[in-house]
Amino acid sequence: MAAPASPLPLFDLFLDVPHPAASSSCPKPFWVPSPARDDALMEEMQKSIPQVASFAFPEYDQTSAPPASGASPLNRYDYHAMQNTPFLQFTFSLQLSTGARMHGHVRRYLPPHLVARSRYDVGRRGERALVILTRAAGADSLYASILKSLQAISYHQATMPPYQQAHAEPQKWLLHNLVNHQQHLARIYQTRPPEQQGVPLLATLEGLELGLSVPTFTSVDLNRYLIPTALLTASSSQSVANASNSILPLLRCVGVAHALRILSALLSERRVIMVSHSPTRLAACSHAALAMLAQGMLQWQHLYIPVMPPHLWQYLAAPYPYLIGILSPVVSRLDYTDGLGDVLIIHLDTNNMETRGMDANTVNQRIPDLFMTTVKGEFSSPRQMVNQLGSGAPATPSECLAQELVDIVKADKKAMYGESALANMGETAAKATKAVKTTLNKIKNKGKMFLQKKGSSSNQDSNDVEEVEEVEVQLAATEAPDAKSMAPDYIYVESCHNEAAEEEARISFTIFFLCMFGDVRWYLSVSPGDSAAVLDRNKYLAHKRSAGEGEGTPIWPLLQNFCQTQMLAEFVSRRVEEIRNRQPLNTPDTPLFLQCCYYHRRHQIDFGLLDVRKVCRQLAQSSLSRRAAAVQSNARRTAMLLTSNKPFEGDYAKAVAQLVEECLECSTILADVMSVLWLRIRDSRGMQWKHGYQALMILRNLLYHGPTAVIAEATDGLDKIRAMKNYENMRGQIVQQVRNAATDVYGLLVDRSRLFNVRRVCAQRRWQLRNNAAPRLTRDQKLWFNVPFDTMHAAMHPNARGTIVNIPPITDPRGAMANTAPSVPVPQVNDDLLGIFDSMTVSQPTVPVASSNPFDTVTKPDPPEVANQHLYVTQQIPGTVPSGAGLIGTAQAPIQVDTTYQPTIVPVPAAQPSVVANNAAPLAHAPSTPPQVPPSVGPVYNSAGIQ
Repeated sequence: MAAPASPLPLFDLFLDVPHPAASSSCPKPFWVPSPARDDALMEEMQKSIPQVASFAFPEYDQTSAPPASGASPLNRYDYHAMQNTPFLQFTFSLQLSTGARMHGHVRRYLPPHLVARSRYDVGRRGERALVILTRAAGADSLYASILKSLQAISYHQATMPPYQQAHAEPQKWLLHNLVNHQQHLARIYQTRPPEQQGVPLLATLEGLELGLSVPTFTSVDLNRYLIPTALLTASSSQSVANASNSILPLLRCVGVAHALRILSALLSERRVIMVSHSPTRLAACSHAALAMLAQGMLQWQHLYIPVMPPHLWQYLAAPYPYLIGILSPVVSRLDYTDGLGDVLIIHLDTNNMETRGMDANTVNQRIPDLFMTTVKGEFSSPRQMVNQLGSGAPATPSECLAQELVDIVKADKKAMYGESALANMGETAAKATKAVKTTLNKIKNKGKMFLQKKGSSSNQDSNDVEEVEEVEVQLAATEAPDAKSMAPDYIYVESCHNEAAEEEARISFTIFFLCMFGDVRWYLSVSPGDSAAVLDRNKYLAHKRSAGEGEGTPIWPLLQNFCQTQMLAEFVSRRVEEIRNRQPLNTPDTPLFLQCCYYHRRHQIDFGLLDVRKVCRQLAQSSLSRRAAAVQSNARRTAMLLTSNKPFEGDYAKAVAQLVEECLECSTILADVMSVLWLRIRDSRGMQWKHGYQALMILRNLLYHGPTAVIAEATDGLDKIRAMKNYENMRGQIVQQVRNAATDVYGLLVDRSRLFNVRRVCAQRRWQLRNNAAPRLTRDQKLWFNVPFDTMHAAMHPNARGTIVNIPPITDPRGAMANTAPSVPVPQVNDDLLGIFDSMTVSQPTVPVASSNPFDTVTKPDPPEVANQHLYVTQQIPGTVPSGAGLIGTAQAPIQVDTTYQPTIVPVPAAQPSVVANNAAPLAHAPSTPPQVPPSVGPVYNSAGIQ
């Protein structure tokens, strides 16, 4: 038996490219090839690096803004970290001269300064783009998390000294290890029994940040990535890969009515242009449009450019169908484009839709409106349609799709915002504003009718549209939001991921397409002398007429357009090939559409709406792939509860520790939890101050103990954290708490050297807590006191009984100051939930205090690192505090370090114990045994490392 084919490699080429007009001080492009690379393909991709840079920076037009002189160290494309610039992460498609289609995943970032490498907030520098080129389609969330990890380790590489570098080439180490994990998981996936193939598989990387040379850090330096099924099989098609993309970004951005209009335009193979100021939004909505088609196993065969750079502008005049996204600053050029023709234009920022080059009388025939056509064809008014859809089961598949999508969007918005008072107030205000506008429009139209003594059909149509939009969920603001604002539209559309709602949306579109296609065998014909079955378009229309969807029904214009498309012919040919090859369609990784088709044919069930809904939902509920959605929903729900105003029911510290552990999965759970934190920070005004404060505390713990990608996630919202440093509230104590929390998080993010040192100490502490053999300090629950406290206090107090002689006070010859004992700082339990940095400031000197806890404020040298069976002791740098005090301590002044001094590393035999300050007992460290921590009399930790 032949071995199964290997899937495509995870990536083909990784690039770190500068801006096309970068200054001379910007480093040159850097790339990492795939370990399973093709030399011819590699050579072709290297020739396309300038073209990749133009896709990564689509707002730059070389013809209108020529690049600056190469001799200039700075130009207008270099900026500070605190400037109002959005984070951008999007995708593009590139076709090479060999015919291979490459998918590019882009993340723009601001690199470290060439001089002040450890300070993110100092100096101007040019923006760069991390690009992953791959032939594998789909898995956008996975590639987004990989790019975030690459950005974080690039900061680590530029900030930390060479002797603390985990790997010589960290980008290459990360990408090559992920490829090896993908190939290993693919072999596991292909040898699994069919009933277990839908279970998600994780790739776990150890030692990404701290390296593998010290075994101590291997088990606590973890990064996990969820590998989609499409990357584990060699037979995954483009439609299968697109089926896993998100649909909600388009529904959130333009609403249900406009989303169904876009679906109708794509099914009719028209030319569609999306316009937005954000490349991230353009790419997300473009992928969502193709994901809607993919639920019916339909594949867009025509031109597709999610974010089009200016040098490809001539493609807008192409005489064939396309789906193209353009940026808002260049939309005015459409008025001067020759040969634009008929096109549908959607403005994503303002939720407006327009058509160009189409006759007003034929627009509904060329691009049928599934939402509004159903309204006007079946009911006397839009209000009656909405009431009917809400009271009973819909009669047609289009009505079913419209109703379910409206319910999904409402549930999604409620799940994303939770019990946020500010979000509810904003939604109420938006509805009130819409009602006022609708009333004014009605008064205006009635006035015109009274003056003109006749009705206007166009005004009546406008009133119908306004009335429908009043009851539809409004997801986009009427004005384009600022790119860096904390507006609900910005966070909700581009940052929130709701896998449970995504599954419901996929099920709704699958039901619609199952009813639209039915059984493929009904409209196949065999030509004389040819045994191959081909599509008979007349039979398809005749079958739809017999099913009650003929002339006069709302969906008939769409069926007429779709019957003539290349998309339908390609769909039928693939289904015929599956039937001829007897391809198994009942495996867990098979798309839901094909599973339902197979089930209906095997059990001879009719493709009616009620039967299709029942079968589709039954198969979807039994799918093993829904486990990932359940885990993600639980993590988001936990984050919402932990940042709520209501008291948390349960062990708060243990819940936070569990949430941080779950966030080690970077591709889905971490991004979802971070979206909750950004929403909570936005909703922290007035009585909701706990939202922002608790979100900052969780973010701080994620920076301490979370995966490497959380650094890039937090950097994206650095301006929001900076704004929280000036938090305002009526209560001064609350203001101080929120400002202190924001200052701590902001200080970690702008001082990267301090951040990575803190994470290193946290990793060591986590290892010690997990491997500590000393018994924990616990309270004996069997000890009971039956005597009341006041009675015991009176019996034991010296002055409570007359039989005890009062002892006169003894005068200390040293004076009155001897009676004043030095105050010991009390740990704050709400700062670090893992109890690592209680009552101490990182990267500052300390005052020695007698204590037996090695993580209290005690001046001790750093634990020695094991390397080549020797212990190394670093000599003290002139002008600094003693060794070890720079990592843990509390003081009033920062450390002054002479950067020109080079420390000397002196090897010490492994048998000699390290010297501990304050004449404490030395800790013997052998190269083969981990350091042992003595029992602490300070805070008590449980098995999860929680104080």
